[in-house]
Amino acid sequence: TAARVAVGTVAKALVKQALGIEIVSHVVELGSVAAKPGLAPRPEDAERVDADPLRCLDPEASARMVAEVDAAKADADTLGGIVEVLAYGVPPGLGSHVHWDRKLDARLAAALMSIQSVKGVEIGDGFTQARSRGSVAHDEIIPTASGVRRVTDRAGGLEGGITTGEPLRVKAAMKPISSL
Repeated sequence: TAARVAVGTVAKALVKQALGIEIVSHVVELGSVAAKPGLAPRPEDAERVDADPLRCLDPEASARMVAEVDAAKADADTLGGIVEVLAYGVPPGLGSHVHWDRKLDARLAAALMSIQSVKGVEIGDGFTQARSRGSVAHDEIIPTASGVRRVTDRAGGLEGGITTGEPLRVKAAMKPISSL
């Protein structure tokens, strides 16, 4: 596992240096405890997230998560959770809307699903959108001095398999370890 962490650290540094893309991840749910909705760490929050024992941006939720971990440990049990990965500075236009094997959302989902314990992937607010009406599911696009922007980022920086220029947001749901 130390080798994976080292490779990940090198990859993050390379992506930042070569492309200007900054990647931050954090735990948004652990067991039955969830961080406040809408909390998304920015690159400048990375040290604070790394300093948290469970890599949670929400300190109150983190304390409850620690208690949940302690309770599961006392019961000789395990917990699952949800992690979110955010990429800032991703240029618009990466991916493809035509070719299934070049759609960036499909490639990200496949990469995350290839992790043994990951059982679900959400891009943007995908699961929330599934429970919404179409009239509230899409991102309004407005013109600004620096180009077009989205008022919201429900799509998670990806539309039709292509990046929009907004921060890329992907969540992975990990099952608890079942072999106790």
